Amino acid sequence: MSKGKSSGMGETIRTIVYAMLIAGGVRTVAFEPFNIPSGSMIPSLLIGDYLFVSKYAYGYSRYSMPFGIGPGGGRIFERTPERGDVVVFKKPPENKIDYIKRVVGLPGDRIQVKGGILHINGAAVDRKRIEDFVERDKDGNILRAPQYVETLPNGKVHKIIEFLGDNGPADNTMEYVVPAGHYFMMGDNRDNSADSRFLSEVGYVPAENLVGRAEILFFSGDGSALGHPLFPPVPGDRVRAMADAAQLGPLLGHRFRRPELLAQALTHPSTQQGRRPKVSAPYERLEFLGDRVLGLVVADMLFARYPAEAEGALARRHAALVRREAVARVANTIGLGTHLVLARGEDEAGGRTNPGILADACEAVIGALYADAGFAVAASFVRSQWEPMMEEALAPPKDAKTALQEWAQGLGKPLPIYATLGTEGPPHEPIFLIEVTVEGVGSALGRGPSKRVAEQGAAGALLQKVTL
Repeated sequence: MSKGKSSGMGETIRTIVYAMLIAGGVRTVAFEPFNIPSGSMIPSLLIGDYLFVSKYAYGYSRYSMPFGIGPGGGRIFERTPERGDVVVFKKPPENKIDYIKRVVGLPGDRIQVKGGILHINGAAVDRKRIEDFVERDKDGNILRAPQYVETLPNGKVHKIIEFLGDNGPADNTMEYVVPAGHYFMMGDNRDNSADSRFLSEVGYVPAENLVGRAEILFFSGDGSALGHPLFPPVPGDRVRAMADAAQLGPLLGHRFRRPELLAQALTHPSTQQGRRPKVSAPYERLEFLGDRVLGLVVADMLFARYPAEAEGALARRHAALVRREAVARVANTIGLGTHLVLARGEDEAGGRTNPGILADACEAVIGALYADAGFAVAASFVRSQWEPMMEEALAPPKDAKTALQEWAQGLGKPLPIYATLGTEGPPHEPIFLIEVTVEGVGSALGRGPSKRVAEQGAAGALLQKVTL
């Protein structure tokens, strides 16, 4: 063999060895793959789901290291789990089998289940009924279970199911006091989970037994989560979207048969960055649908309410009622901003109070109502929210451009001329700069996310200048 070929093969072998060492190091100290073996965490995690467990989340013990290599007792670099974390741990007392459950009790907590409702330190945990959980058994039969959104004292939200209702074998328990250095674990499938409620089977889990925190769901049996961040809940995840949909539904006066539509209506496009498109759909398609439904319902309301008005007056009323500011006002009335699912950056930038985002999401909600239950339900919501605004406008409104044009014509001046001076901001969210000029009168500038809005702003500015 030539020297060149020998050198090339040696380089290949070294590369393979380095790759194996890196992979082994990552698995040893950073992440470990885990396959869900049972249904105890349904509906959050399904049988067969694959996820990555973060070993460094809570520090290291002999149970988080391969072959039990590690500190003989306790943990190094120890960090405390939070309520709501989903944790992989070695099941006590034999400490050999991996279990995965949710942390509900911290050291010193008093835990009890009464009538199916979890109590922590004497206070009932908030629990709201949502749509039933539905699955098929191995024979193809449809099974249903009552499903709830549970909110822990620290604000973490997740779904649980109760196949046996609130009268299962562990739905009424003694009061447990979590010992120091231990945690109380429960499954989300409350009637099908061997967890800390059963002291002889699992009981309190020592901190030393924690393997790590469930972090990334990279394959799900329902196909809905690829590269999906799981815990702690972050804006954009499927649990957050469904929980917010469950809370908002009653405010809309409709119980959704397909709650995923409302969840989609609340999901901002920013959540799609870095994700595969099918993970969770944003609201744009429903916004498109809702915009058309809103326009038709408002037109019908105006047509019936003002039978003597001409088309021009009706058009001005219609434009005022469906403009962004009016739709955002309705969104604020129903508290839509608090339910939006946004990427962290969008949330921190004030997305929940952004009029444009609120208006888009409100139209998407209208689209979801129409898609779930038809025109009558969507129209009922629109009428209930837009009727008060219609009552406020006794005369047909005049937009700033129309008012400026009529003012100029009344003085015998030429028609206003609008010119685009440029744009500001990023390409995906441009701000247009428009100048309006009336010859012999003056000019003014306007800015807005569209040319129409910027022109209205410029016209309003010039009107204010010349009428002061």
